[in-house]
Amino acid sequence: MPLSHGWESGQGVGVTHQVKGLRQMKSTTPDLLVLDNADNVGTALRALAPDVVAVVAGAHGPLPALTLRAPIPFGHKAALWAIPQGELVVKHGHPIGRVTADIAAGEHVHVHNVISLSRETDTRPPESSTINEGA
Repeated sequence: MPLSHGWESGQGVGVTHQVKGLRQMKSTTPDLLVLDNADNVGTALRALAPDVVAVVAGAHGPLPALTLRAPIPFGHKAALWAIPQGELVVKHGHPIGRVTADIAAGEHVHVHNVISLSRETDTRPPESSTINEGA
């Protein structure tokens, strides 16, 4: 199911930075990488601080900038938009986990708010038993 968040057009947003005493500059160096239009997370290309307006690079061009709500360590994920509890986390076009608590756009997505799909199936009680006990 394709998602529509205004990114399909490939029209990204650069981020303008104000440096004291200098005129404004537009940064196009990506902070987060998104490889598939179905992804709801971006991967940090370096350690990122909270309140940073991150430049997001997509597979087909720049995506809208994202204000980070938490520190995002190098290689970790940030939510591109709000992801409600119970929804899947999608990275590189594939589901990688299920959200255990609501995640706001720009928040760190990691083991504190996501359970991996393999762990989810490993820890879920079986729906029915095929073992015939006492036989």
